[in-house]
Amino acid sequence: VGLNMHLSYPSIETGNARLYELPYRGVAQVTDISEVSLVDKIFTPDKEIFTYTNLDEAVEKLNFLIENKNERIQLALNSYKKAKSEYSHQKVVNDLFNWFKEIINDRQ
Repeated sequence: VGLNMHLSYPSIETGNARLYELPYRGVAQVTDISEVSLVDKIFTPDKEIFTYTNLDEAVEKLNFLIENKNERIQLALNSYKKAKSEYSHQKVVNDLFNWFKEIINDRQ
């Protein structure tokens, strides 16, 4: 189980490297979220990651995952599949190059 905590409170960051690294390693993740962080646009809460808004909630969700092996494995597997299909280095670089091509084509 991985705990992901951003530096700001409430979280204003959309994500950090851990948000992607933990799923790639097959680790179930508990991460902070707020109305402005947009983490829920990257991974689906309660399906691919667990989210929290305060430390008590973080501890509760961490303990739940530690005590519930099947839920922990399913969460880790779901986030791994999402990370592999949507956020692989190859896909991100290809998407970036395609975006550059669109910009170049629009200017011509």
